[in-house]
Amino acid sequence: DAGFSYDIYGQIVTADGTLSGDNFSITVAAEDQDRPKAAYDTNNNKFLVVWDDFRRGNECDIYGRIVNADGSLSGSSFAVSDAVNDQYTASLDYDSANDSFLVVWSDGRHAENHIYGQRVDPLGSLTGDNFVITNGPDGEYGPTVEYDSINDRFLVAWYDFRNSCADTLAFCANADVYGQIVNADGTMNGNDFVISTGAGEYPIYNPAVSYDIAGIEFFVLWYGHNYPSDIYGQTVSSDGISGESDIVISNSEGT
Repeated sequence: DAGFSYDIYGQIVTADGTLSGDNFSITVAAEDQDRPKAAYDTNNNKFLVVWDDFRRGNECDIYGRIVNADGSLSGSSFAVSDAVNDQYTASLDYDSANDSFLVVWSDGRHAENHIYGQRVDPLGSLTGDNFVITNGPDGEYGPTVEYDSINDRFLVAWYDFRNSCADTLAFCANADVYGQIVNADGTMNGNDFVISTGAGEYPIYNPAVSYDIAGIEFFVLWYGHNYPSDIYGQTVSSDGISGESDIVISNSEGT
């Protein structure tokens, strides 16, 4: 024990970029808490903050806490998932039509890491149980999620080793970006699908997703393909259909 641990703090920032009040603690539980993410509840004017939590020691869980718009805390922190082995790298978004958050993460409760989800209500209570979003054969990591307000569903994207070499931690050419459309009730809308299989000699990692309300489609970004890493993107329809070809955002030549 080095005598210190990481905690989760917050700060309210106004629309003009000034700080409102002081830093405030969201959790100071035992051991480390890190990788926080937050989503805003537009109906109730509050946030859900989630993070990786090591209060159990060597195993990582996903915890959350409701934070009011003024920075005050609503209730206690709670476990979104504390299943066996590790749950980590959570992401979340808010469904305004059903007044519900969807939290997603990479989950190690089985032999391979899979992507799980959990619906959370505005009071910080879990709606139903943790559910599987994908359970491919060779591990899925780094999920991200974005809400489609037109069709009332989510796109969850992650990087996926099902087409890669036997060792999922090796530097292989076939780490791909996959996605899954998730309905507001936590059911799957069709099967998971390839967003990009990459085109370079290196894996592609850590997707990020945004939603275009005018075009009624998602845009997914990721990095990898080559060394140094490049930034690529791809459009995905609300039904989970990817565009025809990946879009180069930035490559190693600086363009």
